[in-house]
Amino acid sequence: MTDKNHQNSKLPLVVHIITKLEIGGAQRVTLDTLRSLDREKFRGGLISGSEGELTGEALNLENCNVRFIPQLVHPIKPLKDLQALFVIIRLFRKWRPSVVHTHSSKAGLIGRWAAFFAGVPVRIHSVHGWAFNDYQPRLKRSLFLTLEKITALITTYFFLESNKHIKIGLSGNLLKENRYALLHPGIDFSEFDRIRKNRKRTAAAKPLDKLIRQKKKIITMVACFKPQKAPLDFLKAASIVNKEMQDARFVLVGDGILRPRIEAEIENLGLQNEVILLGWRKDIAAIIASSDLMVLTSLWEGMPTVVPMAMRLGVPVTANRIDGCAELVEHGLNGLLSAPGDPASIADNIIKILKDSVIRKKISENGFRFTINFEIERTTVFQENVYEKLLAEAGDCR
Repeated sequence: MTDKNHQNSKLPLVVHIITKLEIGGAQRVTLDTLRSLDREKFRGGLISGSEGELTGEALNLENCNVRFIPQLVHPIKPLKDLQALFVIIRLFRKWRPSVVHTHSSKAGLIGRWAAFFAGVPVRIHSVHGWAFNDYQPRLKRSLFLTLEKITALITTYFFLESNKHIKIGLSGNLLKENRYALLHPGIDFSEFDRIRKNRKRTAAAKPLDKLIRQKKKIITMVACFKPQKAPLDFLKAASIVNKEMQDARFVLVGDGILRPRIEAEIENLGLQNEVILLGWRKDIAAIIASSDLMVLTSLWEGMPTVVPMAMRLGVPVTANRIDGCAELVEHGLNGLLSAPGDPASIADNIIKILKDSVIRKKISENGFRFTINFEIERTTVFQENVYEKLLAEAGDCR
């Protein structure tokens, strides 16, 4: 943990909270936003539950207080949750932030209540995905919906990544008029633009460089191995594609609780020579650039960052027709959409993109312009403007 002294302690302190610093879209967005924050206007702070793959990067944030709270864990654990609440309240009373900006469901609930009890004037929550969804048991979904409704009462403002989630929030009476905004996740595209400028395959990531030399078709998915991402659907689609295209190779970047099932399914489908598990990697830009196609089989999402990442590099995309994906991907224009939970539909789109050069060229060339609103410079300025507006309304003098 670090408590860093800032040169100008009179500037408003903005503290971001996230449950865990694992490799993921919300975590990446949180760190990039803190890194891009205008230090002439704001000081930065970060609270995370447990350490993860991005811990080192978090600790290297310039002029940013960083604190890890071991009691802040992902699953519901009432005793730990209560302990985390009191620890964060005490921390807020010490740090005296002007803005608390929460991410992810658990940190979002505990962080906003801690900020409320500590008297923090502005409490913002970014909805990367509501805590409740249609795939949950009815009792669990009802519990999370109730918790979100109660916590919304003490929330100053919401950022939401898709219009679908705005509609859900409005229908559930979670959002107040003029107290929310659509904000796509901010992405630092600097490495992506460098690779695109130098021609994407010159940055071939190992071990994919060997597949490129062998002229294999590389189909990649970047995702945590958990039910939401449906990686088993990716493997089932791979099995269908493999029967028609023997030169296709399938790459999974990530890890998680479903890894044993994934390994078993690869063997069951006889794809040991066709599927490569890379684990978590930090050279995501190079991996995507080395691919012929990006696939996302998620059953629900806020706005997945891997889709605009691929578009930025001119790599064709096929994703499921869900939430933010259906808003970003215009079928046939900048990608293809599949039916969620339907590996055959996913496989059809993979084959269509790889075999039809006209479609492949069209969606590759059209992708770039859809990424403008994801640029971290734009999203950070937007957030800073909201911070300033809300602080002015609150009359904050910290």
